[in-house]
This record gives sequence, C-alpha cells and structure tokens, in this order.
Amino acid sequence: MEKSTQGYLHCRGHHYAHWARRRVFIIMLGCFLLAGALKGQSKLQLRGTVLDMDNKPLEFATVILPEHSVGTHTDNKGNFTLNFFSSDSVFNVEFRYVNKATAYRKLYLTDLQKPVKVHLIQQSLTLKDVQVQAVRERLHSNTSIVIDREAIEQSQAFSLADILQMLPGKKTTAPNLQSPQTLTLRTDADGQNALNNSFGIAIYIDGVRISNDANMQARNESIRGINGASISNQKYGGFDVTYNGFDLRDIPVERIERIEIIQGVADAKYGEMTNGAILITTRAGSTPLEVSLRANEGSTQITASKGVALGGKAGALNLSGGYTYSNADPTDKIKSYKRINTSLQWSVDLAKQLSNTFGFGYDTRLDNVKMDPDDDAEKRTFQKGHTINLSNRLTWQPVNGFLQQIVLGAAYSRGRQETYNQWLLNGPPKAVADKDTTGIYEGYYIPGAYLAVEQILGVPVTFNGSLDLSARNFNTGGFSHRLVAGATVAGSGNKGAGIIIDPERPRWGIFNNQTERPVDYSKLVPFATNFGFYVQDNLSGKIFSRKYNLNLGFRTDIQNGFAAYQPRLSGHYQLTKGWGISLAYGVSTKAPSLAH
Repeated sequence: MEKSTQGYLHCRGHHYAHWARRRVFIIMLGCFLLAGALKGQSKLQLRGTVLDMDNKPLEFATVILPEHSVGTHTDNKGNFTLNFFSSDSVFNVEFRYVNKATAYRKLYLTDLQKPVKVHLIQQSLTLKDVQVQAVRERLHSNTSIVIDREAIEQSQAFSLADILQMLPGKKTTAPNLQSPQTLTLRTDADGQNALNNSFGIAIYIDGVRISNDANMQARNESIRGINGASISNQKYGGFDVTYNGFDLRDIPVERIERIEIIQGVADAKYGEMTNGAILITTRAGSTPLEVSLRANEGSTQITASKGVALGGKAGALNLSGGYTYSNADPTDKIKSYKRINTSLQWSVDLAKQLSNTFGFGYDTRLDNVKMDPDDDAEKRTFQKGHTINLSNRLTWQPVNGFLQQIVLGAAYSRGRQETYNQWLLNGPPKAVADKDTTGIYEGYYIPGAYLAVEQILGVPVTFNGSLDLSARNFNTGGFSHRLVAGATVAGSGNKGAGIIIDPERPRWGIFNNQTERPVDYSKLVPFATNFGFYVQDNLSGKIFSRKYNLNLGFRTDIQNGFAAYQPRLSGHYQLTKGWGISLAYGVSTKAPSLAH
C-alpha cells in the first residue's frame, strides 16, 4: 500500500483492522452525538426563482452558498428553496446553469424575507470578465485549481489531457492522441517516478471514482520489470497504462462542465490517492443542441450534446457523444487512433428534497498499427477495447433535523481489453521449456521461422459505493462547525482470459532464464475490495476581525484486513483582502492495483 507524506507498507493482522473499524465508527458517532447536543445557529430559508433572459424557468439550475457549503437546485418551474443554519447577516450566493454565465449575489437578512429572482445570461467568450484560464479556489483543499466550462471551450481540447495543460508549471504541447496520456502533479518526473505519481492521482466524475486498478494488460513483470512489461510496438511504443494512472484520452470533454484539481492535502472524503485528485462535474439538465468539429494536423473530432426536459416531474435527460480519429502520418496511415464515446444522464426530483441522477456511458477505442505491406516481418500491433459504465446518485436534503444532506452513490463498470502483437520471425532454432510444474524435464527445440504472437485479453470489472453525510452548521463558543462523515467501498477484478501463449510459437523464447507462461485471469486473480471511513469538522470564525478556516479530518482505508490511518489537517487565515496564509498537513494512501 503506497502512502503519501507519504509512504510506508502496512503489515498488520486482521484483528487490528477490526479494531480500526470500531475506532472509526466510535469517532464518527461521538462527533455527531456531540454536535447534536450543541446549540445550533438560526434556521434560515432562501427562496427564489432562476430564469433566463427570456423569463423562461431554468430547471436544475444550481444554487450554492459556498461559505456554508450548502446548495440545492431548481425544479421544473425554476423555483428553489434552500434551508440552512447561520449566524451571519450577509450571504454570498452563486447561481449556475449549463451554458449560462454564473451569477453572484450578496444577500442580507432582509433579502430572505421574500423570494429572490435571478436572470442568467447566455455564456459567451465575448462577455466581460470571462475566465479562460485555471483559477485557484479553496473548495476541497487549500490548493484547489478550478477550470470552468468557458476555459474548456476556449482550449479546443480533444481530451482531458489537453485541458490539464492549463495547470501552473505544465508544458503546453500540441494534442497527441497517438500514445497514452497520463497526468503528474507537482513534479516533472519521468520514468518510474512519473508512473508512481500518476498512479497516485484519483479521478472522480460526479462524485464517483473511476479506477484503473483492474487493468492487467501486461506481461510477467518479473522478467522485464514494470516499465518493460507492456506489449509495445518497436516504432510507436506501447498503448497500455498498466501500473499507471488513467489514460486521459479516454475522458472526452464535451460533457464536462467543471474541473477541480487538488494538488495538496485533500478533504478526508477523498481516498485512494497519494498525489492529488481531479474532480469532474458533468453537464445535467436541459441544454441546447451543441455540435462541434475540431481538426488539428492528422486529428479530427466531432461531438454533439443535447439536454431535453422530459416535462412534468419526469426530470431532464442529457445526451452526448463523439467520434475521434487521429492519424500519426497521413502519408502512410499505418498508425491510427479511434475513439467513440456516448453518455446519458437522467436527473429527476423523486419527491420534495429528494433527487436522483442516473448515468450510463459506453466507450470504445482502437490504437492500431497496421501491417505494412512492404514489411516482410509482417509486424502488427493493436490495443482495442470497450467499456460500459453505470452510476447512480441519490440525494436527500431533510428540512429538519441535525443532518442537512445525505448522498448515496453507486457505480459499476465492465470492459474488454485486447492487446496484440505479431512478428514473423526468421532465425535459428529455439530451445523451449514449457512445463509449469516443479521438477527436472527435458526441453526441446523448435524451428526458428514462424509467426510469433503476443496476446493479452482482459475483462476489467470495478464497482464502488459511497454514503456521505453532511450536518447543519452549529456554533460552539466562537467557532462555527460543519461536520461531514461517510463510508466507501470499492472493488476491482478481472475476468479475462489473460496472457495467451502458444509454447511452440514463443515471441521471445528464453529471456533472462525465464519464459512467458499463460495466465488465466478469470481463474487465478481474486477480487480486491477496499473499505474507507472518514469524518471531518470544518471550522470557521474570525480572529482580529479576519476570517479563518480550519479543516480537521481523519480517514481510514482498509484492504485485505490491513488498515491505513490518514489525518488530514488544513487551515487558512485571511490577512488582508488580497493576502492570506494557508497551512496543511496530511497523510494519504493508495492500495496496489491487481497488476501489482
């Protein structure tokens, strides 16, 4: 298990893990019981309507009080009601909607006595003060960087990899779809260090962590090491990201509304990470039809998206899709990359203060090096696959009681991956030792001229679930508290045929006194399951009339009976309007993938 602040290996027994679970539950329960016994703040209510410039209601517009970490969305008539607790007399409110410029309002207590009406104007890059670069915010970390939809559209990106070049310190390069694109944070490392850094970056889409832990597209690492385990082409390299972070080429941009990048200490809510996190919010609700066409040298992409209001209380359906084709060299068309992606998101209010969002996605891709008709060796390499994703998020915001919000999430993903390489060999006879049991055996020789094939078939399966609880703000002395707690479970497995080897047609023969052997993942690789628990108290107040925030969090992750304890502490003090001090300390861990 990798640890950040960052790294040690846990080797403790199962009884220790059980004790860890009990301790976490006791801490969480104690915090909530203590909070319930404390005197709360005044109960307030913000009501209003969100409209466009034609006075048409905007359904599923987001209304947020960022300083209180509470929010809601509008109904099919554009109306909203937001209940919260506070002792403040001034409130900053944000109103967001897809393709509309975000509206910021400062409201006073007297403004809450009647409904507010907000009109959102159409987003345009010609608007004054439109931000087309990454900006720093303190959302889920002291070092968060946010990229909004305006900046995403301005970047003309083919994938998430192009957008993240906006991060400070990143090199701006032309779009590259011919090789895997992974991310590193806070470093310019390469080789093994870059691989470890990327592996420790978590990616969340609408609160659901997407995982590369079930990727096993690699040969025996004991022969070649991790860096040489992937099947590769002699000219174009490899196309798999085993032991690595997620391939950012597989995350299209047409459905992304907002990206938050955490490069420092994250909230205790976020686990399975050692080097940061990427939080992606996708589009939802009714949106106009958008069709875009991008072309850059040998790469072409066409995308389309549309959100439809289903009428009544049926909610809204948001659809998107895209096709991407990239050619490494238009003069020969030997190497190409293709991707087709589709997604569907259905948002609906099931009852008052109860909403649900269901997501479905299907993606397919092909990294292909065709056989050159002039090549007598008949070399060919490809990596292809497809993935089906299902997710659901149920949100309940009780009107009364200690809890302000309860979110229950679940996700499931299943894919198919095939990596293939062939080479017509013409050499001397080869010695073969193909026994897979212990003992002394007599080997044999095979002719040196044959078509050698390397093939790996994987069927990665991942699932995860989460329960997130948020309490209403309350005061103790001069402190304002906001408690959050929750639990997560995640599993990964691989049901593929694995490494397919014909012992009489080996690609490499005896290599480093070893030979490749067939491995059936579906029979030999068990599922790996991780459990996580967290609790955090977000405190705020004033010292010398200046605001401060202090986040005290604790998280425990458990895999195979071994527990990893992770304190997360961060604070910020505003010295002046433009200057502040931020400090943070945290421990984070990442469990090994199946390939490890």
